[in-house]
Amino acid sequence: MKKKRQNKHHIRPKSRNGGGGKNIVLLCADCHNVYHKSFGTMNPDEIIEFLVEYYWNYQWFWVVMALRRHSKELSDVLSDPPTEPTS
Repeated sequence: MKKKRQNKHHIRPKSRNGGGGKNIVLLCADCHNVYHKSFGTMNPDEIIEFLVEYYWNYQWFWVVMALRRHSKELSDVLSDPPTEPTS
């Protein structure tokens, strides 16, 4: 089986002061292209706002439900807030 090519993806785009380290994830090349065709250089909070506004008719309910499903992880983050990755 042929291994798919992977690209480095910056969660916060380099063009918007996104560095390396925890800000980089590996995505398959096709996934990376679809991501940027869909979201351009939006950062995560802008993507959530975009989805809520254009796809979910301003229904924040869906975001709240997703956060509730991940309440343990959210609790851990809120008890020890991370700083935004810079490098």
